[in-house]
Amino acid sequence: MARDIKVDTWVGHHLKDLRSERGITLITLSEQTGLSVTHLSRLVMTGSTPSSVDRGRRSR
Repeated sequence: MARDIKVDTWVGHHLKDLRSERGITLITLSEQTGLSVTHLSRLVMTGSTPSSVDRGRRSR
């Protein structure tokens, strides 16, 4: 199945906007979600697919 670039881009931009509005750093978001800072950064910058977010979860 081809991925929808528009949706991927929207997710990244929306996450960036929400972080900015709420004053949340990538480090704080990482701690709250269990996702690595690197993965969150890539999501914001490149619009990684939401399904790839699950692969970026840190083991606890």
